[in-house]
Amino acid sequence: MSWRSLSVLGDAGAGKKTLVACLIYMCGLELLQLEELERKGIQSGDIVPFFEERGQPLCFHAPSGLFKIERSQTPGVAIWVVDGSDPLTWVTSAQRLAAMLSSGEIQPRERLIIAINKMDLVNWSEKTFKDAVHVFSALNLNEGFRIQRAEYTSRLEGAFMGNWSISTTVWGIGRGVE
Repeated sequence: MSWRSLSVLGDAGAGKKTLVACLIYMCGLELLQLEELERKGIQSGDIVPFFEERGQPLCFHAPSGLFKIERSQTPGVAIWVVDGSDPLTWVTSAQRLAAMLSSGEIQPRERLIIAINKMDLVNWSEKTFKDAVHVFSALNLNEGFRIQRAEYTSRLEGAFMGNWSISTTVWGIGRGVE
């Protein structure tokens, strides 16, 4: 099975590293890596540096294939992470994404996913989710993209890892290239 590239983008503080750490922890750690993380007391925010310091690729397995997280202008899949707890940033975040798409700075080949993160800070409010979806849906992101679905789904079940937990949500607007 071949690797697919994944870029995780978004505004500062939106939770990109936490999302990457959660994906790797839940889907990409080998037993020896897990044991080393636990032995060294590595916390969620330190998983990405843990891999980077060792020169190990940021990878995980998903039902649709193997993913390698990398900075790429043309990833197979791009995830744009939005801070769901800060509605004052949504419009500028959406405008930044639209500008990156229209300028060609980011050109996902297969799919663009907009993940509304930090929903635990707003008590998993469906209204907040719908409001964020509305902000991103109102923009003409690119003629090559269309909304496939906007799902209000459960979080990553509060993945508990040793003495810390990640409650990153992967709620989002899926967009596919036509």
